[in-house]
Amino acid sequence: MKVLFFISSKGCYGAENMVLNLASALDKMQVNVIVGAFWNLHNTNFDFIEKANKIGLKTKILKCRGQIDFRAVSELRKFFKEQGVTIVHSHGYKSNIYSYLAAINTGVKRVATCHNWVSKKMIMKVYEMLDKLVLSKFDGVVCVSNDVKKQLSGFSQLSEKIYLIENGIDVSRFSVEKDTKRKFSFFNIKEYEIIAGTVGRISPEKGHEYLIKAFKLVSEEMPDCKLMIVGDGVLRESLELLARSLEIEDKVIFTGKRDDVPELLNLMDIFVLPSLTEGMPMALLEAMAAKKTIISTDVGSIPKMIQNDFSGLLVKPGDTAGLASAIKSLIQNKPKALELGNSAFAKVSENFSSEVMAEKYFEIYRSISIKKGLCS
Repeated sequence: MKVLFFISSKGCYGAENMVLNLASALDKMQVNVIVGAFWNLHNTNFDFIEKANKIGLKTKILKCRGQIDFRAVSELRKFFKEQGVTIVHSHGYKSNIYSYLAAINTGVKRVATCHNWVSKKMIMKVYEMLDKLVLSKFDGVVCVSNDVKKQLSGFSQLSEKIYLIENGIDVSRFSVEKDTKRKFSFFNIKEYEIIAGTVGRISPEKGHEYLIKAFKLVSEEMPDCKLMIVGDGVLRESLELLARSLEIEDKVIFTGKRDDVPELLNLMDIFVLPSLTEGMPMALLEAMAAKKTIISTDVGSIPKMIQNDFSGLLVKPGDTAGLASAIKSLIQNKPKALELGNSAFAKVSENFSSEVMAEKYFEIYRSISIKKGLCS
C-alpha cells in the first residue's frame, strides 16, 4: 500500500498540520506515504512541504499553471504510475478535483478528507457544490466532525462512502519545558504578567475581533495581562488598528507566522479560541496537549472536545462579554484553571492522538483495497 496525500496549501494551518500528523503516524506504522502539494502560479508558499521534509517525509510538488491545468493532471497520473501509488488521499476541493481526474482508469483509489467549508461567498458556494459532485466518485470520504458530515449526508451518492474520524495530533510534541518566559523577552513579557493567547489563521471566521474587544474589558480590571495572537492572515492589519483604537496596542502581541507553536503555547496561561465556525480545530487539540486552560466558543465539534466546566469553559460565538468574563474568572481561580488544563490533557491523550487517528484511516484504506482486490 502506497498513499499519496495531496493538498492545495497557502501555509501550514489546521488542515496541513492534520495531514502531517496523519502521514507521520502512518509512516511509523510502516505504511508507505508521500506528501504532495501544488505549486500555484499565484501562491508560491512552500511552508507545508518544507515542514514535511523537516520531519523526514517524502514529498512531491505539482506545478499548477491555472484553475484547471491538464498538464498537471497528466503529470500527477504519471507520478501515480512511477511511484506505484495505490491510494490518493486529497484534502480540499482543488486537490479533490485533480485527484479525481488523474486517477481515472488507473486503478488508484480515491479517499478525501473534508475539513470544513467556511466561506459564504457565492464563488465558494459554487466550488462547494462542485466538490460534492466530485466526491461522489470517490471510494471513501472522511468528515472530521458531525457538522461536516451533515453537510454531505444529503447527497445520496455519498451515503455509503462517508466516514467520521476526528482529527488527532502528536501529543508528545507539546510536552516542552515548563518555563520559557525568559526565552521570549523580545515579546516584552514580564515574569509576573498573565498571558491569554490564541493560535491560528487570522481570518473572519476565527473571531479575533471579539477576543480583542473582550481583552479590552479584561485589561481594564487586570492591567498585568497581555494577549498573544499567534498566526497571520488577511485581517491582521485591521486587527492591529482595532487594538490601537481601543488603546490596548501595548498589551496585544501579534507574533506573525511562527514555527515554534509548542513553545508559544507553553508561554500562555490561558488559551482562547473565539471562532465563529469550526470543524474540529487542530489548534484546540494542540492547546489541550500542552495542558492549557482553555476557553472556546461553542461551535462545530468543540463541545465533543471540551466539556464545559470540566475540561474548559465554553461561550457562545461573538459573545464579547462572555469571553471577558471567562478569562477573568480563570485568572482569579488558579486551582480551577489547573484542574481544567489537566482534564483537557487527559481527554486529548485518550481520544485525539495521531496514533488513534492513523489506525482508523488505515482501516479505511484496507477496507477499500480489499473491496477493489488490491490486497488480501
